[in-house]
Amino acid sequence: MIITPTGRHGIFADRDNPELKSPRRARAALPILILHAQQKETITFKELADAIAAPDRIDRTMIHILKCINKEMEMLSEHPSWEHEDIPTPTTIVVVEDGGPSGFMSDHMRRNEIEPTQENYERYFIRPAHEYEYWKEVINEIIQSPNW
Repeated sequence: MIITPTGRHGIFADRDNPELKSPRRARAALPILILHAQQKETITFKELADAIAAPDRIDRTMIHILKCINKEMEMLSEHPSWEHEDIPTPTTIVVVEDGGPSGFMSDHMRRNEIEPTQENYERYFIRPAHEYEYWKEVINEIIQSPNW
């Protein structure tokens, strides 16, 4: 099964607009995030930015990159041909230097009536990404895309 993403919002969005840099960086970041998720590790924003050669303005650059990945995972999860359970967002394993949630994630937790503690962050966001059994299928589906 090869799912062809629309390419308009996720990691392939720059196919429609070559000036966009975030989708290209998101394509570079996704395998790194999946590898870390499979190894049950987190990665800091700085480590990820360094790995994909993102600019120093991590706070402004990374949010767009992570949003591209989130959108692609959402589109893949919702595709009628996807045979596995919903894909947890691998971007939740990207942490601030002390290992905690970013401000964005803390706000997200509050909006969902989850107290933004380290324990809740690990329980509701990091652990599902680490325990997901189908990362290999996710990366295979993305890489086999004609847009890759």
